[in-house]
Amino acid sequence: MSALLEVRNLSVRYATARGELNAVSAVDLDLAVGQTLGLVGESGCGKSSLGKALVRLVNPSEGEIRVNGTDLATLSGKRLKASRHDVQMVFQDPSSALDPRLSIFDSIDEPLRARGELSKPQRQQRVAELMRQVGLHEDLASRLPHQLSGGQRQRVVIARALAPRPAMIICDEPVSALDVSLQAQILNLLCDLQEQLGIAYLFISHDLSVVQYLADRIAVMYLGQIVEIGDRSPFWQRPAHPYSQALIAAVPVMDPTLSRAADKQVIGGDVPSPYTPPSGCRFHTRCPQVHDRCKEEQPRLQALQTGHHVACHLYDATTGAPA
Repeated sequence: MSALLEVRNLSVRYATARGELNAVSAVDLDLAVGQTLGLVGESGCGKSSLGKALVRLVNPSEGEIRVNGTDLATLSGKRLKASRHDVQMVFQDPSSALDPRLSIFDSIDEPLRARGELSKPQRQQRVAELMRQVGLHEDLASRLPHQLSGGQRQRVVIARALAPRPAMIICDEPVSALDVSLQAQILNLLCDLQEQLGIAYLFISHDLSVVQYLADRIAVMYLGQIVEIGDRSPFWQRPAHPYSQALIAAVPVMDPTLSRAADKQVIGGDVPSPYTPPSGCRFHTRCPQVHDRCKEEQPRLQALQTGHHVACHLYDATTGAPA
């Protein structure tokens, strides 16, 4: 599949009163046309900062963000505004993502007006089409966000993201604010839209079970860095990085014979501060398999097999086999 998104050496740092915060550090990512890449990790690991950098809601400190060959990291002004037609974002909380003063019609119509390519009757037709696509009745068009349920509001946010016909949508925890039944509905909607429209998703979540359902590939992030990335089935069946193994072990299992507390792999300790990340492997302060090299030398992503990479000294750099 052809590459739609190519991220190289992307870093995001914030200047704060406490000093410089390293949110994203030298991340490399690829996303193919029509593919879903799940990005997982604990809260505060930099997932949302990475997503916002990809749509230039925050400016990268360094690195490249290429969408269809164009480096968004170098754009500004009108060229940056035009690039946002190709990359849209769906946020975690639909209530805060929607202007409470705008009707549902106006919220969905807003990106169409900004683009300025359609007449008012064409925009009206397009908004009606988008509402049908996301499962909203046209009678809701005149309502305000507070008059809709949480699931309906998230469908409005998705419709608004679809309005400029993007090639890719960044989904930042889009179902975590919804109850379980609504989560399933929104996930199924995203799958249906991808099948119909060929959209690519970067799906950010702390919930591995949600990502397993939706993603073609999974990337694991820890303290601003990608520590493992691979296709869904091999990753889920044979996670390589100790952090990935612990995350998967923590996913609830419905079979009571398999869900024993004694069998759970627990990550000890606290996540280090992003202001002063540890030297070497950033996971070494919590890793049950740590050795001296981990404390001194930062591991780089290396191939275990085609499409599966891990950043861990436990694997031989030449063969990808356990060292």
